[in-house]
Amino acid sequence: MRAAGGGGGGGMGEALSPTEMVVFALGSCMLTMMGYTAQKEGVELKGTTVEGDEEMASLPVRRLGKITLSFDMCPGIPVPKRKILENAAAGCPVRKSLNPDIQIQSSFKYPD
Repeated sequence: MRAAGGGGGGGMGEALSPTEMVVFALGSCMLTMMGYTAQKEGVELKGTTVEGDEEMASLPVRRLGKITLSFDMCPGIPVPKRKILENAAAGCPVRKSLNPDIQIQSSFKYPD
């Protein structure tokens, strides 16, 4: 694993910053939890992607202030199963481990 300070924090931005890794860990964990649930529910998630971004807070100290995740869901997910998958994502262990002061905003876009 290779990390570097992000350009906004004084680093050169030549690799993922530690805060970007947190965003990646959260997004992949949420997607993994949806995958486990989808398998149990007989739903296919192939082609689903997630993009994430972070905003830093500076008070009282520099830290992650907000994480925004956008899930582009694959077509064909039945409407009754969507909330089940979204609830599974919200229960991911990484999310439960983050400081509650970090705002986490998740959106799920369904093409159909």
